[in-house]
Amino acid sequence: LTLIDGSDAGEMSDWRDLFGGAFSEVEKGMLLFKDEKPEGYVHSLTFATREPVEVKRVNLILQKDHAGANRMADRAALLGRLTESDPWETIYEEELSEEDFGPAYYSRYNLEKPVTARYFRLELTQSKADGDGVTRAPRAVELTIN
Repeated sequence: LTLIDGSDAGEMSDWRDLFGGAFSEVEKGMLLFKDEKPEGYVHSLTFATREPVEVKRVNLILQKDHAGANRMADRAALLGRLTESDPWETIYEEELSEEDFGPAYYSRYNLEKPVTARYFRLELTQSKADGDGVTRAPRAVELTIN
């Protein structure tokens, strides 16, 4: 995988952890996005595969924080395109609510029709602030496309 834009990743978080790595300085194996963005802000990670891949299924795991710190997302989406000049196509999209989250949120989404892409963009929409007024960004544990 090649990172195209990971500017929304938290300072001590490494995007490669979302794909099975353990490179982050804190919370190894998880990708934390930048905190204190306004509700509705779209956190994103854009990456490319070496060759085009046929996507039939998307697996996404997000993890909530301890009580009082939500780290949730209101929406999760994976966009794809075959070339850099193609428009983004929505591969997977789901509106989320607090009820969707236990300690973690698991999505195993089978596509109705396979999509071939080489460029991908994960989007997680910032949820509301916690009771203390701080917006804590989503925590992504795993993204698998196959």
